[in-house]
Amino acid sequence: LSHLAHRGSLAYGNEVFRCFDDPDEAVRTEAITAYCAIGREKAIRAVRRFLEAESPAIRAAAMVGMIKYGGLDGVLAAAECLKGMLENEAPLLRTHGARVLGAIRVRNFYHPILRLLGDPELAVRLAAIDSAGAMKSPELVLPLIYKLGDKDCAPAAISALSAYGEGIE
Repeated sequence: LSHLAHRGSLAYGNEVFRCFDDPDEAVRTEAITAYCAIGREKAIRAVRRFLEAESPAIRAAAMVGMIKYGGLDGVLAAAECLKGMLENEAPLLRTHGARVLGAIRVRNFYHPILRLLGDPELAVRLAAIDSAGAMKSPELVLPLIYKLGDKDCAPAAISALSAYGEGIE
């Protein structure tokens, strides 16, 4: 499915679509992403239903696919759901929300990551740190440096800062 997503060919669109019903959640999430990658804006109608999925991973895959590949309509359809996930009281949902931001890699979407870097739940903070490294937003460098002083977050912060590449110092 990942290979088909990178190829971007509609030739296998029906096969990818059939994977939406696979019993393995990992296959379903990859199918959603692949379908969005190959279907672009046309995939929104088929994928929109997953924004309400019970599984946070499935919801996140739909958001990533729609935001990355669905054009303005995809962004608008997924934005409220993403915002709700980032502000949810459930740590698992905030964690997946942080991962979505890392996956879409929009540098200007750093404000929610700043807030999640101070989350009371370690898993959420670690996801925010990983996403900061993926986003490479200059506004996140100093907060990542401060995370070096937290023994639970320091290894992730080192990795995230390293992802910025040369010149980060």
